[in-house]
Amino acid sequence: MQSTKERINDSIVDDSVYNVVMFNDDVTPFEYVIAVLNEVFGYPVEEGFAISIHIHQNGKAIVATTSMQEAYKKVEAVDAMNDQYGFLLQTNVEKA
Repeated sequence: MQSTKERINDSIVDDSVYNVVMFNDDVTPFEYVIAVLNEVFGYPVEEGFAISIHIHQNGKAIVATTSMQEAYKKVEAVDAMNDQYGFLLQTNVEKA
């Protein structure tokens, strides 16, 4: 039998899948987008380049599909890189 605390924790755990979406802008250089895709999301440089072209041409791209917690960690990592390097690359979390 579960304790009350275990039942509450089980009820608030969201095991849904979420997308991390990266958006195009007119000021962030391709090199930086590729670096973020490599360092935060683990894409090889060549794949990061292809994804950055897709973002540029289509306005956005899903760059990760994962748990809600992991998705928000990725967004926080992008925001930290933005702060470090002075860019405003936007990412967001959406339910898949």
